[in-house]
Amino acid sequence: MKNNKFNIDRKSLSTKCGVYWFKDSNDTILYIGKAKNIKKRIEQYLNGTQNSYKTPILLEKATKLEYQICQNEKEALILEQELIKKNKPYYNILFLDDKKYPYIVIELKNNKLEFKTRFIYKNTPNTFYFGPLPPNYGYKIIKNFLIHECLYENGLPIQNNSYSFWKEKFDYAKKILSSTNKDIINKLKNQMIYYSNNEQYELAKECYEVIHYLSNNQSQSIAFEENQNFDILYFQQEEKYLMIMIHYFKNGSFFMQEETIVEIKLDLEQTIIEFINQFYLVRNIPDFIVTNFHLNSEDLIINKKIIVPQKGKYYQALKNAKNNIDINKKLKLTSYISKSKIVDQVKKFLSDILNLEINDFIMIDNSSESNQDIVSVIIYYKNFLPHYQNYRKYKINELIRKSDVEFINQGLTKYFSNNEEMPDLIIVDGGIQQINEAQKVLKNLKIEIPIIGLVKNQQHKTDYIIDNDKNKVQITNRDIYNFFSKIQIEVDAYAKSFHSKRKLDSSLEGFLTTIKGIGSKTEERLLNHFKNYNNIYNASLEELSKVVSKNIAIKIIKKLGK
Repeated sequence: MKNNKFNIDRKSLSTKCGVYWFKDSNDTILYIGKAKNIKKRIEQYLNGTQNSYKTPILLEKATKLEYQICQNEKEALILEQELIKKNKPYYNILFLDDKKYPYIVIELKNNKLEFKTRFIYKNTPNTFYFGPLPPNYGYKIIKNFLIHECLYENGLPIQNNSYSFWKEKFDYAKKILSSTNKDIINKLKNQMIYYSNNEQYELAKECYEVIHYLSNNQSQSIAFEENQNFDILYFQQEEKYLMIMIHYFKNGSFFMQEETIVEIKLDLEQTIIEFINQFYLVRNIPDFIVTNFHLNSEDLIINKKIIVPQKGKYYQALKNAKNNIDINKKLKLTSYISKSKIVDQVKKFLSDILNLEINDFIMIDNSSESNQDIVSVIIYYKNFLPHYQNYRKYKINELIRKSDVEFINQGLTKYFSNNEEMPDLIIVDGGIQQINEAQKVLKNLKIEIPIIGLVKNQQHKTDYIIDNDKNKVQITNRDIYNFFSKIQIEVDAYAKSFHSKRKLDSSLEGFLTTIKGIGSKTEERLLNHFKNYNNIYNASLEELSKVVSKNIAIKIIKKLGK
């Protein structure tokens, strides 16, 4: 296809492996791709042999081609995904998916072991991820069990600085979450019987719940080997959309399912490859993948076996995934298309008032009561969807001006001073005063990011916007208004929740040592176990008895008036 604007010397193109990207006249990146032979791939585009939906439109908009040579395919794959993540080009796939699933994370350090909950997978050394876990999976119950089993002995924290000791505990914790945990489950069953016989029903219930989740009690009609961890990825094209059903199998048993939809921006195969590469950047990589689509493994960032079965139990598992896609298929597509149209409307609205393309933004809000227990929080939206791992909350302590603008000043200063991910836009909960204060922070830090304010009316509901130039902008479109109203409610709830926890912590601080029999060491032991006063307040008698004597636990309960 001839394009008068897109002039390139084909002979000068490299035949080596690398990453290429098309740009428009505004120097905006339109599409990023990877190729084993850059010259051959670009000629496919220019000759019209690259089968796609929007390639002609892409080439019509493109005015420039740039590329970077890489040493090998793996390096090119990683660079491609990093650039897509950073630039979010329109013609690459973008997820309209705000689901979040937790992982139980076991982290081995030099002289200790840590158990955490995270909502994003990161491939880091000496770290084990168990998940992603379904919403109804008791990950808190399992994490607490792991902490009791690995970090405590006779109710007291284990004091040991030996790396080899904690390495054994690390391997033991991994075994608890594996298919080889039968001895642990039998041990729990015996404990459950003991607690039940001694009328310690709360502790017996805890054992039962741990057994339930560790046993992975899922009903399924297909039997797989119990040491197999694999994912089923079923792809189904519906016009210009790709519906994807993911079934996770852990230890040979069905564990959970996840479903998503993406728009096919260029060709079908490239969309599937992009999806897999982006998907497993933030997911635990299984032992192998079962799918209904033949893929070139050289195009994938994961170095795992891809099975495309034509019969047998894996084929039956694929059929089950297809059946799940077909349930309410039209409703799912309609919902996705509606959501994507709203995002497009909001993006255009912001582009019109800011004369700038916006993909990611943060919103800041504060919460306090009589200038006590002050907090500032920031929520992060990536591609106009909540990006929970980038949510931040800060305690505001030292005050010069006891006012909302100072809270904003400190919150933004803390955020940007910690080298956090840079957004395209900052939204403050408030008007001109709050915008002025935010601009002052950015000026001091030599950062240039536009700022707008969301102003509420007397009923404390979203009213209008103050733009970066302090102009009042009414929100007349109902979908756009609902979008901004939703995030304003969300950041307000997030701030108030953090404020309530901090207020409770500060009100409980020091109360433990007023109880006869509790000194600073016992208080420290409780805090090491429960992490904060709020968790101590919400702990049951049985939970407290695991850390202190039952007599002391009863005194704590009585002191709290529970």
